[in-house]
Amino acid sequence: MDIVSTGDLTFRKDTLFMAAYLNSIVWIDIENPDSSSFYFNYSINDDIYGISTFFINCDSLVSFGSGFNGDIYLIDFSSQEIIDIGCSPGTAVFGLATPDEWQASDCTFRIDLDGDDSSDYLGQASTDDYWRTVCSTPVAVVDTDVVIEAGPQIDSITLRLDGADVLNGMLEYLSAQALPNVGVVGNGTGQLTLYNAGGADAQDFEWALQGVSYHNDAPLPDPGLRHIEVTMWAQAEALSRSAVAAIELLYPGPLTFSLGNDTLLCPGHTLQLSIPYDYYHQVIKGTDTLTFGTYTWQDGSTDQHFVVDAAGIYSATFSYEQAFGCTWSDTIEVAVGDTVLTQSQAILCEGQSYTIGNVQLSSDTILCITYQAVNGCDSTHCTQVVFLPVSDPTLIDTTICQGNFVQIGGVQYSQPGNYTDTLQNWNGCDSVVMLSLQVLEADTTILELSICEGETVEIGGQSFGQSGNYEVMLTNQQGCDSVVQLSLVVTQPDTTWLAQTICDGDSVEVGDQTFSTSGSYSILLTNQWGCDSTVFLQLSVIPPVVIARDTAVCEGNPVAFMGQLIEVGGTYTHTLSGQPPGCDTTYLLNLTVWPLPQLTLESTGNSCLGEQITLTATTDAMDLLWSTGETTGSIVAAQSGQYTVTVTDGHGCSASASVGVDYTGQLT
Repeated sequence: MDIVSTGDLTFRKDTLFMAAYLNSIVWIDIENPDSSSFYFNYSINDDIYGISTFFINCDSLVSFGSGFNGDIYLIDFSSQEIIDIGCSPGTAVFGLATPDEWQASDCTFRIDLDGDDSSDYLGQASTDDYWRTVCSTPVAVVDTDVVIEAGPQIDSITLRLDGADVLNGMLEYLSAQALPNVGVVGNGTGQLTLYNAGGADAQDFEWALQGVSYHNDAPLPDPGLRHIEVTMWAQAEALSRSAVAAIELLYPGPLTFSLGNDTLLCPGHTLQLSIPYDYYHQVIKGTDTLTFGTYTWQDGSTDQHFVVDAAGIYSATFSYEQAFGCTWSDTIEVAVGDTVLTQSQAILCEGQSYTIGNVQLSSDTILCITYQAVNGCDSTHCTQVVFLPVSDPTLIDTTICQGNFVQIGGVQYSQPGNYTDTLQNWNGCDSVVMLSLQVLEADTTILELSICEGETVEIGGQSFGQSGNYEVMLTNQQGCDSVVQLSLVVTQPDTTWLAQTICDGDSVEVGDQTFSTSGSYSILLTNQWGCDSTVFLQLSVIPPVVIARDTAVCEGNPVAFMGQLIEVGGTYTHTLSGQPPGCDTTYLLNLTVWPLPQLTLESTGNSCLGEQITLTATTDAMDLLWSTGETTGSIVAAQSGQYTVTVTDGHGCSASASVGVDYTGQLT
């Protein structure tokens, strides 16, 4: 398509447009201009030459055009319309521009990956960027004080790992976690998008960015800078701001160093431990020196070298304070070897010579030779060379420890006794040596000890507190071995459990304590070996047994009690000893004797005269009953016979009285 360019250019939502000849707005393909095409045509009696796009109040994107006739038009890209706004400068305008054509001056839209610029200790990043030095991943790509300021609502934030920096291929990627209103696209890839899932504000996106990490899963990551471009978008991607996170990998994988293998240090020697010098790293920035590597030894010193002169465990730590994960350490154990000293004696005749190594001796001498023992440390052997006169016998009276020897001529003596040896020198002169040799055997002391649990026995600086057989090697006053054979018995505390039952008033004695009340008691005593002996006493005291009987009877009715008949009221006791369960039993009788009720029976009337006989009973009892069945105080005897009245009081006690009535002797 042939396009005649006669007008201005403008940029809308990442797209470049041009005012073209023949009333056309053309879309420009920036990467391939030959592929540009008409976006839309308009039909007004004017040609638009000037065109400009800008924001209004940070939320409206508008474009205006100017025509040959001198009019100003609103260009609506959505409806593809050209609207005359009734404004004219009075002359043809062939180009339009504004100072802030692509960004409204009153829009707040900013992203700062490190609010206080604390990560940029070398001054290598711009104000809004983030710089992080690390030795391992994953690592955050923004600081915790990331700042986002946005007037319009944020559409999304894209993070893109610069492909030119990627040295380990797909093993390098970005990751993030979605939030309730911020979604994630592209997890595990080199380009990741945080998008507004609904209602997300600047703080939500700050939180989301803090959760984004850079990963390098290579076994030995290639060192170098990784740049991650962080772009914030708004207004349907018409508005954007960018910042860069720079991740500096210092070393390919974990850095290691060695202080050497565990070793042996000979007495009087020293060992210098060192950390490789190239691990130490400084950068000069202006007048400041920034230290990136610090040595720290186990005692807190920070030199590159540490001198060891004693046995112990030594460690060094190397770390980059300004770099994540850049800390390494190593430990070495140093032991101190023993110096061995041995002695021997050589006795020769005067005129002879004695050779030790390259040294030839002809007079009394003590010669010590130092050599390297199997542990690598010095070992010294001292030889006492004695030259005896050839004529007079030589008497040697000496004492050695068992295991040592005395050498006379070419003979070694290690057993006690008296020896005579005739030596002949090189010219045939004899010399008699008389040796009286005493050999001190190793002392052996046998100890059989018994201690209480918790006590210890100390022998030669060693403490023993467990039963068993022990052998302790010491040195006696002659400098020879002294062996102590200890047979130790640890006596456990005695524990005795007693369960006693006694009668009330009795007591139990344990040790020098007396107990007479029920309960559980713990008594600490000392047994025959002088150790603790604990007696646990469970004491039960049987209370006195009293069997009480309360009885009430009427007068004249005796009560049987413990083989007796008792008629008089009162309290009676009888104690039986040793009754089950072995304690006294007391029987108690409370006897009440009620008196019989008072009763008087009288008769009135003369039967001889033919009068009726009236019988009257006088009593203090409550109930009254005649033999006739009547219950009144007086009755009339209707016929001759025996009449009986019985009265009963409130205690159930009764009294009776009888009277005879005879009507047969009446006078007629």
